[in-house]
Amino acid sequence: MTDVAQAIVYLLLVATLENVGIAAKSSMYVERHLVDAEICHPLGKSKTKIRLPSAPNSGLIISPSYKFDHWDNILQDLKCKFTVIAPKGEHLLAVIQTLSLRRNGSECLDYVMFKTEENGYSEKFCGFMDRKKIQTLAYSEDTKNWLMKNKTFGYGEFEPRGDIETTIFVSKQPGENLNVTIVYTPYKDCEKVNPLEYRTTRHKVCIWRDYFCDGIVNCLANICDDEGSCPDQAANKVTGTKVTIGAVTTIFAVFFFFIMALWLCKKYKMLCWSRDCAGPAPQDPRIRNDGVANNPSAAVSSMLEISVLASAQDKDLPPSYDSLFPEPEPEPQPSHSAT
Repeated sequence: MTDVAQAIVYLLLVATLENVGIAAKSSMYVERHLVDAEICHPLGKSKTKIRLPSAPNSGLIISPSYKFDHWDNILQDLKCKFTVIAPKGEHLLAVIQTLSLRRNGSECLDYVMFKTEENGYSEKFCGFMDRKKIQTLAYSEDTKNWLMKNKTFGYGEFEPRGDIETTIFVSKQPGENLNVTIVYTPYKDCEKVNPLEYRTTRHKVCIWRDYFCDGIVNCLANICDDEGSCPDQAANKVTGTKVTIGAVTTIFAVFFFFIMALWLCKKYKMLCWSRDCAGPAPQDPRIRNDGVANNPSAAVSSMLEISVLASAQDKDLPPSYDSLFPEPEPEPQPSHSAT
């Protein structure tokens, strides 16, 4: 069982190291889901405030969950509002990463809308959009034509005062899968930052250095650019994250099946789990005697062997002295008759 224990320790060590890699990746952002009580849960508050922590890695990702995978059996429309507030002295960017909300002709059946003190209400965002495809398109020859047809290239909002109100409306009408993923990123004035922690590309807008080329778009096109100069590196990071998650999942699956196999073997006694199942040691005479006493066939076999050995030994012995020199029989005494 020593080898088995070493194998288990090795698997746990590998899984721990892999989890550390994933934890380091996910610690770059605070992650929330649409069904959370402070976001868009049907039973949650009508309007909540989410304050981002005062740290470089204080970006927030709001993503869908199982409830929005298939929008059926809904009794009423879902409308929720929440306000994301940047740390004190910082500004805020809101960038939609993916969008799959329904239209009704030229109107939005479902939509996302932002509100800021600086710009008021934004337009309603709906339809289908994938930020990664837009980034890829930005390096192609069709960029200008595409931008002319899509005025909502921004798909987001910014607020120098640091707070953005978000409204998400989903109609109760059943339909296909719904999706909306939004990233909120604090930014600072470049004159007030540590250049070792923050970077800028334009307009003296600085975001955390690790947000550049991480596969997530943190900047709006007219404010700053964190992914434009590194499309290949961003794609590699996203692919690497998927491979890491797949590797960890595989390790845990193998470890689970290994433990289940050991449990089944122990339950049905398919392996030797104690010294008793190995039989008595041959050098212990007490165990040997007990085994003979408890096994009649073994006792009979031993008696036969002893008798065979005894008969063989009798054949090899020399004749006894009495057989060679027998004692003379005593002569009979004469009888005296009575006179």
